[in-house]
Amino acid sequence: MNKLSAKNTEDILENFGERVVRLSKINLATLKKNNSGSLQKSIGFEMDVFRSGNFSFAFLMEEYGGNVDKGRKAGKGIPINVLDEWIRTKPVRLRDLKTGAFLQKTPARMKSLSFLINRKIKEEGIKASNFFSEPFEQEFRKLPEQLVESFALDIESYLEQQLKIIK
Repeated sequence: MNKLSAKNTEDILENFGERVVRLSKINLATLKKNNSGSLQKSIGFEMDVFRSGNFSFAFLMEEYGGNVDKGRKAGKGIPINVLDEWIRTKPVRLRDLKTGAFLQKTPARMKSLSFLINRKIKEEGIKASNFFSEPFEQEFRKLPEQLVESFALDIESYLEQQLKIIK
């Protein structure tokens, strides 16, 4: 069996991160859960390779991304200022229920809309979108079995180099 270098392990993890990020961004756009675009722009990953041969790997995104991915349980609302900002950025057109005519966006009507949406969220919660979880699990299952072996060989190689230096 070929010995894989630390570079191979790094490449495997780099490709894994890139695929999860790409698929998550596609999912977010497809599910129309990308109102301002800031969540999609924030999705990424960080990987650090240390001289010891160890790796640090983390996915990054806006804090609220977890709520978009995993949903929100009933009984818990959204902070009003966050909901107000979301409503302001959406192309919301209010209608009069009796006449069907469009209404002007006044602060009072927007506040009322915010209250109604928040009440609905408190009663029913928000369904999970799994825009990140599904690609992560899918790509994690695809990780080559060589990853564990290559990581162990990378560490072994590093230790051998360190022993040569000590001698």
